[in-house]
Amino acid sequence: MLRRDARPTEPNPGEKSFGAFARTPLVTLGLYRCAHTNALRGAEELQPAHTINFPRRGVYVKHLEGREVLVDPSSIVFFNRGECWCSSHPHGVGDAGYYLSVRHDALATLAAELDPRAAERPERPFVSSHAPVTAELELAALALVRDAATRERLELEERVLGLVAACSRHAARVAARTQIAAGPPRLSRAHRELADAARALLVRRACDPLGLDDFARELRVSPFHLARVFRARFGTTLHAELVHRRLALALDELAYAPRDAGLTDLAARVGFSSHSHFTAAFRRRYGVTPSAWRARA
Repeated sequence: MLRRDARPTEPNPGEKSFGAFARTPLVTLGLYRCAHTNALRGAEELQPAHTINFPRRGVYVKHLEGREVLVDPSSIVFFNRGECWCSSHPHGVGDAGYYLSVRHDALATLAAELDPRAAERPERPFVSSHAPVTAELELAALALVRDAATRERLELEERVLGLVAACSRHAARVAARTQIAAGPPRLSRAHRELADAARALLVRRACDPLGLDDFARELRVSPFHLARVFRARFGTTLHAELVHRRLALALDELAYAPRDAGLTDLAARVGFSSHSHFTAAFRRRYGVTPSAWRARA
């Protein structure tokens, strides 16, 4: 049976809400919202199901087994059933996004196909805690959420499992590259925290016309130092990350906007200087123009 549930209401300050777009005995697809803004760690949570999150708004830190992971809309986040984790919000904003949950036996089979050693860790079918999102995975997740209410159960389940498999393969490739390139840490804790704060500022103020001086002034460092540390931490520039944030905001709006909604107004609303700049950036990342993506939606 395919259940189509209502979206969650906006949570009260300090609370979380979850709502499923669609639920079957095999998979669940939904939206989460978190209104926590406390910089201190929250209470530990016992993860109830194997889940992949696609953050779309805000930023937080996931604490798991002594590790800290900065989570924002450039991430995919993996949760194994039964793991204990907690979060903190050192940058004073909540977060929201989409989630996919898959029943344990189905995910265990998938994990074994991707990695024969998965049988040695049946409680952890997801090896990675997170991975950077790609344009292809971002589009696939949004399309799945957008179409969930109109698909038959069989098609929905196949699409969810296909996306989970694609995310797992991507995370495995990222982990392998990271392991090959691993060396002595080059950044101090202070530098990592500076870069993370800059990324959080990008998420919060992606639509504002900020320059490098504005970011540096807000973070109380020199522009050169900030640019160098950010690139060393994330392997990309502040501007490239800013464009990605703006495109993610535009993509969400396009998925649900009326077909006659003006693209020029949308471009200005998310921070682009012109319709042509927006269209060119959108095509470079997603391989399709905004108008073509909207027509599909």
